[in-house]
Amino acid sequence: MIQFATTTEVISQPLSYGLMQTGLQKGIRVHIQDAQQNLKDLLQRRVNAAVISVLDYATNSSELRIFSDIAVCSPGATRYALLFFRSNLQSIEQIALTVADTQYHVLTNLLFKEYFETEPGWVEISPGEPLESVLDVYPAVLLEKEEAIKNYFKIDTYLDILEEWSDKTGLPFTHQVVACPRDENVTELVEELLLSRELGMRNVMTIAKEAASGKEAGWSIYFDLLNEMFSYFPDSASWDGLRQFYEYLFYHGFIDYIPELHFL
Repeated sequence: MIQFATTTEVISQPLSYGLMQTGLQKGIRVHIQDAQQNLKDLLQRRVNAAVISVLDYATNSSELRIFSDIAVCSPGATRYALLFFRSNLQSIEQIALTVADTQYHVLTNLLFKEYFETEPGWVEISPGEPLESVLDVYPAVLLEKEEAIKNYFKIDTYLDILEEWSDKTGLPFTHQVVACPRDENVTELVEELLLSRELGMRNVMTIAKEAASGKEAGWSIYFDLLNEMFSYFPDSASWDGLRQFYEYLFYHGFIDYIPELHFL
């Protein structure tokens, strides 16, 4: 049986939607877990392919290949990584965050170094604290993924990190890729993932409503996120943007070398 790992993140769900419905019938078992666990399982051969972050690919590119026709990308604003700050703030010298060294943390740091010509200090805080309470203590806070989605409509003083990247560079951003070990034969899985994505894009409303269940943010917020702000059909601009992102990371010392994109 083919083992495929996707992530718990809402932006991954259109890719795996079809496989969640029919995967077992086709001999494909889907694992839903943290993206970092996906990377570990890939490298240890516990899964045949997995959704991983582009930062994780960068540090393991010599061992992996990428599915060239499938990825999670965005051309501009996403509401998926937001830097909230106090109103009337003149400069940002310290930023709180709940998880350090994620790709959005690195991207934010990169933007400050490259375009704002400053290096703020970072303070890690416990997750789940009310946004207003955090901003009473710290001048700014970086929230990612679900925390960003549920807070973006509460305070209007924020920078959308992906929008800033797009505005400053003119480049789209690739968030996640589907990768497999370099010598893995996954032709059958590629075909099934293409079908899975097609079914997922037809059911974005269903995915959005399930994602919003029991949460503060309404389903239309998730629908806009998946239907308008993210794309699941990478093109040459997506991969060129990723290469340039890696060049920026190397230039500023976030990675030790510029990884090659090894495609199936």
